[in-house]
Amino acid sequence: MKHTVLKRLKNNGFPVPDFLVVKPNSKLIVRSSANIEDGKHSWAGIFESYITKPKEIELVGKSATSPKAKLYAEKIGYKSKVEMNVIIQEAIEGLVGVCFTDKMLFEPDPKNKELIKICKQVEQFIGRPQDIEWVIDKKGKIWILQSRDIS
Repeated sequence: MKHTVLKRLKNNGFPVPDFLVVKPNSKLIVRSSANIEDGKHSWAGIFESYITKPKEIELVGKSATSPKAKLYAEKIGYKSKVEMNVIIQEAIEGLVGVCFTDKMLFEPDPKNKELIKICKQVEQFIGRPQDIEWVIDKKGKIWILQSRDIS
């Protein structure tokens, strides 16, 4: 599963943004976490917390049974139930792209060389050619958004 790969990459030092994984019908609690909480004074009940069920989580979950998903499953002969999790990932603004590690072009630009190096390291870590989505943020840092086997 996609979130398992992200967790393995993050735990092994790859630049993966923070994320959490929830079930499509999950309710989330959005809580405060201030620098002054739970120290000498607890601040209990002072800051806000909210229970929410964002529509987008439900929509991602429902996409598992969408006409497009059903048609694709039929096309590839997949007959089992799709078990969906939802990845909630920090949104990073910047230059976004995809890298297929079996077809990378080597460019003289230093940022491209760094990107190619990271993508090749991901491929070596996973052990198979990868389809990697990445973003280069406004400060020039490369982030891996997802990685999956090339199909």
